[in-house]
Amino acid sequence: MGKISFRESFSKDLGILLPSITAGLVNGILIVIFQSAYAALIFSGPLSEFAARGMGVMLFGAFAMGSIIALTSAFQSTVTAPQDAPTAILAIVAGSIAGSGVGLAGESLFITVVAAIALTALVTGVSFLLLGWFQLGNLVRFIPYPVVGGFLAGTGWVLVKGALGIIAGEKLTIKSIPVFLQTEMLLKWLPGLFFAVLLLVLMRKFRHFFTMPGAILVAFVSFYLILLLTGTPVSHAGEEGWLMDQFRGGAVYSPLMTQDTTQIHWDSIWQQYGDLGSITIISIISLLLNASGLELIARREIDLNRELRASGLANLASAIGGSSVGYMSLSLTALSHRIGSRSRISGLVSAGICGATLLFGWALPSYFPRPLLAGLLIYLGLTFLVEWLYNAWFKLPRIEYVLVILILMVIIIFGFLPGMAVG
Repeated sequence: MGKISFRESFSKDLGILLPSITAGLVNGILIVIFQSAYAALIFSGPLSEFAARGMGVMLFGAFAMGSIIALTSAFQSTVTAPQDAPTAILAIVAGSIAGSGVGLAGESLFITVVAAIALTALVTGVSFLLLGWFQLGNLVRFIPYPVVGGFLAGTGWVLVKGALGIIAGEKLTIKSIPVFLQTEMLLKWLPGLFFAVLLLVLMRKFRHFFTMPGAILVAFVSFYLILLLTGTPVSHAGEEGWLMDQFRGGAVYSPLMTQDTTQIHWDSIWQQYGDLGSITIISIISLLLNASGLELIARREIDLNRELRASGLANLASAIGGSSVGYMSLSLTALSHRIGSRSRISGLVSAGICGATLLFGWALPSYFPRPLLAGLLIYLGLTFLVEWLYNAWFKLPRIEYVLVILILMVIIIFGFLPGMAVG
């Protein structure tokens, strides 16, 4: 057997490095964009003054989890960050704590919400570890399909509703519907909805790995091209609410210190036990479903128990830093795989971008058009709703489909805990 020449060795290494670094860069930018959207969703309304610090919290979780999973996952190209489903419920929790009527405001309100987020990550992390330790990774196969569908459809609704609130600056309720239909308000939220629907159609029609990054880039450039053609200064667009001005100055990360615990209003957190508990359940289901989906894409088996243990450690690290719940992202991991990444480098690069954004306080998220960020959240919500309200119609027996609708309606009217009980 002949020796491998330097040129052959270099070409082989380059063939591994280039796709991995490319995937890491693309995913890293997407994660920063999505974490900005999640921060805007959770830290809205009375919490909007803390949006930059909230983004710091989310980016820390993306950095910590991304690094740990990149090194320990059963699948080498796994991408992990705080996810959409837990974020949707955390937004409800944050709003409930802010409106609990106990006089929480300012720093005490922010610290209490962050404590609730970290507590959820801690409980979820421990649950992941226990399931992985006791080899219960196949548990998801015994969960009734329509129950999973009802939970995820409910998550989709919460994401769409919250995103519309981000654009409009007002919560979507039955009473506020006339406000949302006013001309001035329509001009605010229709572009975000249009982008979400367009992205949904593009993602279903074109399977190319650069469809989503390309659509985001085109939307970003188009927005600033419109500003240029209309002679609108960027500062004026920010004042009019078209940009994420709450992120101006970049992400700010301030971890909870021992002295901060005296400002935590634990009663307000315990009152949210139903929604907080549902986050753990949905996260377990989502992680195992995502891992099963990745097996089909990669055409190889993945050790689900190892993935649970790795995700458990990642969530414990996130909790220590006061950040949110996260697990494998099927879409971003599939994107990395399709770009050609077959090493752990891609996950480390994407985590590094999140860490650099946090460390250097880059203000790029403040230049994201509000309709673009909210549109991404609406898109995520629509993917759940289309899957479980449209696609499920052709896949499920009618009685199971009715159960999906029933759980969704209960979640919309009464919340996730009653929805879980019905399921």
